[in-house]
Amino acid sequence: MALLRQFHALNLQGKLSAYDCYKALDLQTNGAGLLKLPDRLPMFMLMIREWHFTKMLKRGGRGLDPTGIAGTKQGELAVKCPACPRPGVNLPSNWMDAPPEKAYANFRLKSRLRTSEDSDPPLGSGFAYFVESKSYGQYVVEYTSEEEISTCVAFAALATANLKQTKGLASTGVGAVTCGRHQFWRANGLGDLQKGERYLNMDYIFLSTLMDVIIKTLVASYDLACQWKKKFWQRVANFPNAIQESLSDADVVFLLAPRRWGRVRAGTPSVISVAFSNWRRMVGMGSSLLRKVLEAIPNAIYFHHSYKEMDDGLRSKRPEQVEEWDAMFAAWNEGKENNPSPFTAPRAKKSMQEIWQELKEVEHAIVVVLGCAGCGCIET
Repeated sequence: MALLRQFHALNLQGKLSAYDCYKALDLQTNGAGLLKLPDRLPMFMLMIREWHFTKMLKRGGRGLDPTGIAGTKQGELAVKCPACPRPGVNLPSNWMDAPPEKAYANFRLKSRLRTSEDSDPPLGSGFAYFVESKSYGQYVVEYTSEEEISTCVAFAALATANLKQTKGLASTGVGAVTCGRHQFWRANGLGDLQKGERYLNMDYIFLSTLMDVIIKTLVASYDLACQWKKKFWQRVANFPNAIQESLSDADVVFLLAPRRWGRVRAGTPSVISVAFSNWRRMVGMGSSLLRKVLEAIPNAIYFHHSYKEMDDGLRSKRPEQVEEWDAMFAAWNEGKENNPSPFTAPRAKKSMQEIWQELKEVEHAIVVVLGCAGCGCIET
């Protein structure tokens, strides 16, 4: 038990693998390598899995529930973000009636092929962060022939990179969903990727983490959102009704904003640090939020006065244009998908030949002006 506690801490904080921990004990016992020691590594690996699973069940209070382990719900054992909106926990009873201005609250992991799931079964599949394996596997098999043709060069390059050196692997990476405000890993928000970052994988993971969640407005931030959103609702129609229900009446906004894998990617041999990351964020949230509030209050006062000064000046000098801007924003805010964004500068569609011609004319004009100014022919 002492060894398991020590390894658990070293694995989470120092990213020490079970194999390296065992070999270190081996060296402590037989540093010269002259003795033939019994191989306890398989037993050690099995004990570690049991240890992690038992601790997770204990911390989730499953020993106090009459239904026991079998009664554990999907995602119930995940450490959830305390700031994400949850009815009955941190939202008032009339939260659905809140007006629009107050309605906001806030790859490099791989695994090798196994002989079968019977010989290496998952413990509590779907209880915490990963999606339930059987349903996920059936969905992937059913839609695995789907061709995802992308017009995005960056996406194509990423897909090619993800598929390198995949021989003998059951998964080529992991797709994940985090809450956008505090970066907590979402319950049932992780899933293996079998053939790079395909939409069918990301759709399933994204929708699984939203099951049993009541949503009015959802902002989905994804570095491939420009491609992912094009046929998203068309693909969602293929999912079971239980998975579709959370988004049936939701207003979904797609944004481009990549997230970083630094907390899990840096040298970790497994995704066990996902729960550790959420736990450290939770216990550190008090001091973190206090520090941010102390910074935010004076900044909010300063920027409020700065904005008001600018707004008053524009409304006094250009009232008609400001009214036009207000109307554009209101129209866009009511229907973002159908109205142009007032924050995006209009782009003129020009051919490469026209652009080259304009650049040549600008370059020629600069040369002429500099030449004339140099000899004193004109006043500049």
